[in-house]
Amino acid sequence: PKGHVWVEGDNKRASYDSRHFGCIARGLITGRALYVIWPPKRFGTKLTSFNDDDDDDD
Repeated sequence: PKGHVWVEGDNKRASYDSRHFGCIARGLITGRALYVIWPPKRFGTKLTSFNDDDDDDD
């Protein structure tokens, strides 16, 4: 939903993330992502900002 994000940890077997509890509200995030690792064609892309208009589901 708008204003929510899907988060995944780097260790599938030991990460408690959106695969367990679903999307989380953006306001609950205290860290930030700096680079894209998936999809592979965007690997290493530096992130400069985030806004709700950047949704991929349009």
